[in-house]
Amino acid sequence: MKPRKQPPPKSTLKQALLGLYGIVGVSISMFGPFKVPFAEAHAKEYWRHALAGIVLVILLFTAIISLALYLFDANYFKSQIVDYVKTQNQRDLTLEGDIKITFFPQLGLDSGKMTLSQRNSSKGFASIENARLYIAWWPLLHKQLQIERIALDGVHANMIRYKNGSTNFDDLLATDVSLGNIKFVIDSVKLINSSVNLEDETAGLFLALHDVNIETGKLTDSTPGDVTASFRLESSRPRIDTKVKLNSHVLFELKTNHFELANLEAEMEGEAAGINNLTLNFQGTINSYPALERLTFDKFSATAKGKLENRKLEAKLDIPRLQLNKNKLTGNTLSFNATLLQEEENLTVSIELPAFAMDDKKLQAENITANFDLFKTGRTLQGKLNSPLSIDLTAQQIQLPAIVSSFSATHPLLASKLNANVSGSLLANLSEQNVKLGLSAKIDDSNVTGSLELQDFTHPAYAFDLAANTLDLDRYLAADWARRFQDDALQFDFSALKELNLHGKLRSGEFKFAKLKTSNLVAEIKSDQSSLNIEPLNARLYGGEMLGSVSISANEIPEITFRQKLTGIQINALLSDIIPGEPKLTGKGNLTVDLNATGVNIGAMRKTLSGNISVKLARGSLAGINLTQALLAGKSQLGMKDEERTDPAKFAETTAFSEFKSSFDISEGKASNSDFLMKSPLFTCKGEGESTLESGQLNYRFSTTVAPGLKRSSNGELAELKGINIPMRVTGPYATPSFIIDFGNASGGNMTKLAKVNIAKTVSPVPVTAKPAGKRS
Repeated sequence: MKPRKQPPPKSTLKQALLGLYGIVGVSISMFGPFKVPFAEAHAKEYWRHALAGIVLVILLFTAIISLALYLFDANYFKSQIVDYVKTQNQRDLTLEGDIKITFFPQLGLDSGKMTLSQRNSSKGFASIENARLYIAWWPLLHKQLQIERIALDGVHANMIRYKNGSTNFDDLLATDVSLGNIKFVIDSVKLINSSVNLEDETAGLFLALHDVNIETGKLTDSTPGDVTASFRLESSRPRIDTKVKLNSHVLFELKTNHFELANLEAEMEGEAAGINNLTLNFQGTINSYPALERLTFDKFSATAKGKLENRKLEAKLDIPRLQLNKNKLTGNTLSFNATLLQEEENLTVSIELPAFAMDDKKLQAENITANFDLFKTGRTLQGKLNSPLSIDLTAQQIQLPAIVSSFSATHPLLASKLNANVSGSLLANLSEQNVKLGLSAKIDDSNVTGSLELQDFTHPAYAFDLAANTLDLDRYLAADWARRFQDDALQFDFSALKELNLHGKLRSGEFKFAKLKTSNLVAEIKSDQSSLNIEPLNARLYGGEMLGSVSISANEIPEITFRQKLTGIQINALLSDIIPGEPKLTGKGNLTVDLNATGVNIGAMRKTLSGNISVKLARGSLAGINLTQALLAGKSQLGMKDEERTDPAKFAETTAFSEFKSSFDISEGKASNSDFLMKSPLFTCKGEGESTLESGQLNYRFSTTVAPGLKRSSNGELAELKGINIPMRVTGPYATPSFIIDFGNASGGNMTKLAKVNIAKTVSPVPVTAKPAGKRS
């Protein structure tokens, strides 16, 4: 019997296809509506071949894809990317490094160094040293953007807001991109070694952020994540140099277009707004709904500590809730408290807005309350202010249209606490750097009205125009205030004048100071270039007028100049008010004062006092001596050698005159006088001399000539002295001088005859013996 002939072997490919047919057919037979013929037999016999074929196909497909990815080079598209940016944005994009793309295990991009120019300009806008982005494959296939990691190194950008409100990055902002249902999952974002320059031409601000470092935890749609950041903030206008650290929980909900920074905490250290050693901490929660144009701040508070010049500063701001809804801003409460400390000086300020709203860039509040309390050893100043508030951000104006305020003050120079009530209105124009205050104040029975103005916040210039019905400074000054300025060691500090720019006018219907009483006072005050000038200083007083000036120069050695001309005044009324006791000089006329002094203290000023004082009076009297009686009392001594009569001053006695003139040249602590003249119908008295200002010592020499036309019938015994000139001296302290009349050296007139009579009276007569009547010698 012949053996059966074996069928020829099937090819491996054919076996693999039959096996694949069997496997697929069995699957269809099990789950499908009909049974595939011969599928079960082929599956049993050729399943190994089918499986091997599937594996080979997968391996081949994988090898082809891997080879394609290996051969893919993104740098081939550099020119297309650059051209696209140039066409779409009119910017120059420079890709300096190689672009690297990785596909496993994540889709990754490594950019290398890139720079981007300003729009239609070669100037730089931004640059990146390196950017790395890694995206998970599997979520991407399910329309979920899961970014494993974003790492940006050396990002530098220059951002500008122009005066017309546009920016230099408007064309880069996406305005119509829809993310659909794509879900974001970001494991981490890291930004290091970066910087940003921010310039706002409208506000005149320039900010620079250096050493910017930002790092986040996992950021997932609708799930909060952590973010921390640090950077250095610098600015030349305004002056800022600080280090900033912040951390917060970040939440974003793409479906509702909601973004939140919850439990935001930030710390700033450095220098800002003239404050050194600044430590600023703030916290709160910020919610943003861009689609609804809504932004809210909840439980926002900020505290600051630092040094403002030589003062320690502490401040706190609290805003429980602040909401910006489209163009309308509302808040229920805002409170601000600040304290300045410097050794024995303490200033506390508090401001509160119970409720406020801002619409169309105009903020309105029915009431703002401000309190301040200034304390310095022996001195206090307290005040409280209420007013409606209006702020127009477009016009950059702040208004307090109806101010009601009260103030109180204590000072060593005040007799008691001074209280004042002030009402008025304030307008501050920030764009023009101008502040105007119209006021009406009441201090006891004094009513003050007028205006105050400030120009230029950088180099302030102050102006004022004030008028009062009456001002009695003596009523408020301590009784011994003048005595305190007699201390030679008292220092003058006019350093504040070096930076003071002030101009204004003060008017008062009645004015009293240092016991001087004036009316219709007008004083124009100007301070500029380290000097203070009050000119004119005019008023009516004591039946006459005053016209003059006062100036103070804040040089290294201060200088004070006082010039005043008083015309038609009653000198006795003036002296009665400024010098205790009965006036020693009466009459009506003119007083001219021109004095100058330099020095760092009262003692130096006293020693350098110089200038002149002149007096010209009519129909008055000089106290201390009755010259007519003194001359008659010494009549019997006329012509007698070395005969002098010394009498102490008796201020109850006076000498009447029809004309009185005298001028004093003041220098080196002395007042010299060379033109003293006192005239009356009975005599003419001329003289010269000096007085020492420190001690009040007098040393004067006079010559008194009795009028030659006197008659016995009308002038009595004084007529016997007509034409006679009698020397006289006045010596001793100003308060108790002595009058020395030199009758022995008198001359002129009927002096020879009177001298003989007086001499004859001093010789004893020889006795004569009478002879008896009727007898002859």
